[in-house]
Amino acid sequence: MLAVAEAILPLVLLTAFGTGLKAIGFLDGARRAALESVVYFVLVPALIIRAMNRTEIDLAALVPLAAVMLVPIALVLAAAFALRAAAPTAVWLRGPVFPATIMGLTRNNIFIVFAASQTLLGPDAGAITALAAMLYVPAVNTVGVVACTRYGDAPTTAVWDTLRALAANPFILGTVAGLVLNLTGIGLPGPLEPAAALLSDSALGLALVCVGAGLTLPAVTIAPSGLVLTAVLKLLAMPAMAWGLCVALGVDPALALAVMLYHAGPTAPGAYVLAKQLGGDADYMAALITSQTIAAAVTMPLVFAVARALYL
Repeated sequence: MLAVAEAILPLVLLTAFGTGLKAIGFLDGARRAALESVVYFVLVPALIIRAMNRTEIDLAALVPLAAVMLVPIALVLAAAFALRAAAPTAVWLRGPVFPATIMGLTRNNIFIVFAASQTLLGPDAGAITALAAMLYVPAVNTVGVVACTRYGDAPTTAVWDTLRALAANPFILGTVAGLVLNLTGIGLPGPLEPAAALLSDSALGLALVCVGAGLTLPAVTIAPSGLVLTAVLKLLAMPAMAWGLCVALGVDPALALAVMLYHAGPTAPGAYVLAKQLGGDADYMAALITSQTIAAAVTMPLVFAVARALYL
């Protein structure tokens, strides 16, 4: 457990560094937006393409991977609607706060997931994480869009804009490109491999700085019990569900560890934008993002230590 915590500590420090840069005014709105764009559209896709290109990919593993990635989403959604029916007065399960809760339960901060998986599992875990994201990202974005347009305050005409943006998601495009390069044997010829390596080396550190710069707690008083329960379901229950599925399906230990770590990640900063665009409660979404990101510094090492004890 101590070794896992020590491996996670650099990730926490980089996140705190980003928060500090924001606090002193260095990463103001314009600078942060520019840095986030470079990380999101250039650096992380380069990391994904390189990871996919360097790892032997077993397409037969996609079926069990899809099951262990998507079934926990369905289970946690069923739990949310069961809680909504059982507690009709709970603020975090009503009105535009509810779609924020849904996204807090289902979405993942891919920056933290990539950083944790590569730190704890090594470079080869990047390909598994990229394939998992290719399955996960369209599913959870669709869930978020439907939740916001069904329970939020925005008109439904924005749905198509969001779906078009989903089709152009750089993580998905990077995964597809890496998959094509890998399976065709083309790879990254000549200087493209070292160029991609240079971009990849800077991706995760700068991504974590962006995560830290985006942390804020404007709405923790709206429904603190909802924040706690959502965090427990997201950060602890979902990896436990994934473990049960991995055992039932007999998946490879390396895949099981990567999947459990993926599900243990906190919700994604991008959910704030989606909530704001489509009528969810953006302030509560920001509180979910921040509280889960802070809590994940403790829960992710715990989940990984337990997972490693189960599989190694």
